[in-house]
Amino acid sequence: MPEGLAEAIDKAIALLEAGNAEEFIKQFAYPPDLKKILETQTMDKLVGGFTGESAKDLLEALKFVRNRTPEPDPGGSATFAPVEGKLRRALVFEKFDGKWYIRD
Repeated sequence: MPEGLAEAIDKAIALLEAGNAEEFIKQFAYPPDLKKILETQTMDKLVGGFTGESAKDLLEALKFVRNRTPEPDPGGSATFAPVEGKLRRALVFEKFDGKWYIRD
């Protein structure tokens, strides 16, 4: 697993388990994407749309990939490929300014 990714996944899991969606979004949404989203909606609206099933599904996906090896990418991202019954779609992490973020 790429350096620091396992720790980032652990932190993401802890935030979601604690129900802290806003802090999760602030720490793990890819900054350029988050900036663009916040141009059209508030953080409160974004957080409100990320509770319930969305957060639960992502938490389960993070737990599933925690001890798996992602597909390497020369561009600096790490992709966990879909696995039927476990991971519905690819889960992509990308490093930005030295920190891992989730791409959607």
